[in-house]
Amino acid sequence: MLQTLEAEIYPGGQIQFLEKFALDHKVRAYVTILTESETPKETADWHQFVGVLQDSTIFDGDPVDIQRAMRDEWA
Repeated sequence: MLQTLEAEIYPGGQIQFLEKFALDHKVRAYVTILTESETPKETADWHQFVGVLQDSTIFDGDPVDIQRAMRDEWA
């Protein structure tokens, strides 16, 4: 199983993980060093999309018929 963990590596080689995790045995890891960026991370707020299509007429009708029409469009 692959697992991605975010960490900071300090000049002396000390690794500080930014989230808690636990291991019950020794594991191997590959480390990818990211170039340092001065741009702060922007967090996307997916809540802005909730209910946007609620009143859309695109989904009026039987869901199975809608799916068939979309699938058959490519045939």
